[in-house]
Amino acid sequence: SVLTGIVLGDGTVDKKKGCVRWGHGGDQLWYTGFVGGMFRKNSQEYDTTNQTKKPLKCTMTCVPTMELWPEAQTSLHRGVKRVNQFLLDHITPVALAYWYMDDGSIRSGDSYDYPTLHTESFTREECQQLQDVLRNKFGIFAVWKKRSNKDYGYLLIEDQPSARKFFGLIAKWILTGFQYKLPLDFKAGNQVLPAIKDALVETVILHNRPIIGYPNIAKRGQDKW
Repeated sequence: SVLTGIVLGDGTVDKKKGCVRWGHGGDQLWYTGFVGGMFRKNSQEYDTTNQTKKPLKCTMTCVPTMELWPEAQTSLHRGVKRVNQFLLDHITPVALAYWYMDDGSIRSGDSYDYPTLHTESFTREECQQLQDVLRNKFGIFAVWKKRSNKDYGYLLIEDQPSARKFFGLIAKWILTGFQYKLPLDFKAGNQVLPAIKDALVETVILHNRPIIGYPNIAKRGQDKW
């Protein structure tokens, strides 16, 4: 499920090397190593520049996939991702969460927030397949929005019941550094909080004295800690 979300998001599939690769830098430098740790693969650091030509340290993780995902060898090739049946079959709430953390964004409406899934690297037909899975498997209705003067577009989950259902499905899998992509009422009570609690307990032991109470840390913004 995590691998599916990564491929739908920022991951690239390298047919020649038989692997899925992804990398992040800046404030999300930790994310690549964290996901790579799930697969027990080492993440490699490298130096690059950002859009303003400033130095940027990044990490890249490569996960061999041929045994797990033999279809990738024939249906995907370097530099181009395709939505195939393997991906469609393995879209779960966990996959949605990692797809959203990679290539999702939150928008604010008049009375509620709603998510966007960036699918610009997929064809219109592939986006329709993803829409069908969201609707048939989860009861989530997404619309495809075309970019101005472009042949590609993105998926928008703009009706309130679908948006709430989507956030409800993924909230407990969203990591601390991506909490800003969730509406306020979905940020508490998920699987991120125990990790923060563990870090606080460790800090208490190191300093041998109590520090800020657990409830306050969620209010003050989990990504700050």
